[in-house]
Amino acid sequence: GKISSPSQLISVVVSPFQTAGSFLSDKFHELIQPLTNGRQLQEDNQELQEEIAELREQLIDYQELKTENEQLREAAGIKEVNPDFEIEPARVIARDPDNASGSFRINRGSMHGVEVGDVVMTQDGLVGQVRSVGLTYAQVSTLFDPDLNVSAYEVRTNSAGVVNGDLKLAEDGCCQLLHLTKDTEVKPGDLIVTAGSSGVYPEKLVIGTVKEV
Repeated sequence: GKISSPSQLISVVVSPFQTAGSFLSDKFHELIQPLTNGRQLQEDNQELQEEIAELREQLIDYQELKTENEQLREAAGIKEVNPDFEIEPARVIARDPDNASGSFRINRGSMHGVEVGDVVMTQDGLVGQVRSVGLTYAQVSTLFDPDLNVSAYEVRTNSAGVVNGDLKLAEDGCCQLLHLTKDTEVKPGDLIVTAGSSGVYPEKLVIGTVKEV
């Protein structure tokens, strides 16, 4: 049609540029959108990682609390049977891979009242004896240690002897009861407990069962 005024002329001239500008603007938003979404995803991912880390810490705290409660229940049971015992619950925090007798470290030391010679046990029976003590830890020798001697007896026959570690037997998870008489009636399956005669180990702590005579 006819252009009747300068403003119409300007509109006609500018219109193609406006259309092109709008097109370019749309394309720019299309290009920038993935970048914006990517940044949002990165922020969301960071938040999720932080939440996972927080949940993991809560899980660790829960497991530690659960372990401590189990130890306290075990200690309560042992204390009920042996009221004279002074119980200090502890956890194994390290093992010595080079020690064939299974020596390990617990998370209690001199600041908790632990001393060299203290007996280490679980609700299932005797484990070993404290051999060295630090401020916050103690090193424990097990029944597999050849240097450990425990006076003991077999419950059914009342046969007395000394439990001693042996590195060869330790490979099979066993120790030995020495000094039985040749005519002993001890047999596989019989129960061995501490005698308490040495004054070091409390009486009647379970050591294990006889595997072979």
